[in-house]
Amino acid sequence: MKKLLLIKKFNFILENENLKIYSWNVNGIRAGIKKGTFHEFLNKEDPDILCLNETKIDDEKIKELKFDKLLNHKYLSYWNCSKAKLGYSGVAILTKFKPDKVTYGINHEEHDQEGRVVTLEYPTFFIVAVYVPNAGDGCRRLDYRVHKWDVAFHEYLDDLKKVKDVIVCGDLNVAHHPIDIARPKSNEGCSCYTIEERNSFTGLLTRGYVDTFRHLYPDVIKYTHFSARLKSNIEKNVGWRLDYFLVNREAMQRLINSEILNEYIGSDHSPIKLTFKLKKE
Repeated sequence: MKKLLLIKKFNFILENENLKIYSWNVNGIRAGIKKGTFHEFLNKEDPDILCLNETKIDDEKIKELKFDKLLNHKYLSYWNCSKAKLGYSGVAILTKFKPDKVTYGINHEEHDQEGRVVTLEYPTFFIVAVYVPNAGDGCRRLDYRVHKWDVAFHEYLDDLKKVKDVIVCGDLNVAHHPIDIARPKSNEGCSCYTIEERNSFTGLLTRGYVDTFRHLYPDVIKYTHFSARLKSNIEKNVGWRLDYFLVNREAMQRLINSEILNEYIGSDHSPIKLTFKLKKE
């Protein structure tokens, strides 16, 4: 009953308010819950929609955690866990209002084994939570990531964009330009900063998407990923911008703000936030 009441109330609010959407690579949801950092973030920010990356959990563990109860039945939750390896990868979306449709993966068996995509459909937009594969040590998965995964994922987004506006968010595992990485010269050719990954991301943008943070703040040097081994890097602002909110060009009139929230500690990534108009002008 609590869920139904909250959903009904929120649908009423949605007719009049802007939407607060967050994305966070939590690097293990259970660790964040145990440390209290996850609930601290929820209580302070009160997201309308929260997309999670790298949840590192499986369906059985979600049931054991009694996640809905942990969230006081404030959110509906949709999880896509890795089938290839337990406790690996994984994405989820927590939302205060019920979607019209939920899609797990990108309708491609080869790419849907690691739990990397969840899509929720609402009346005027899709929201896609994605955790893009990392090229890995020595860029051993670079070919798979760029020539297989990226190709299939970009085509999936194109199909959505034909229907309605699209919000894409998550850890995209690429620092696009030198401004997006603290030490571009010494990291040239490293995973997440190869020319192949950067060109592939450019290709996605040329298909009709906008990097919202860089669009609004072309000269701001701010990062979303910091080495877990050197926590002082956050204070020194030495990191990588790997987490993004993208929207299709036609939806830019609905964009209000795109932010990086470095004040939250609890992962090797910082949360990001999009403020988005619910109605087209």
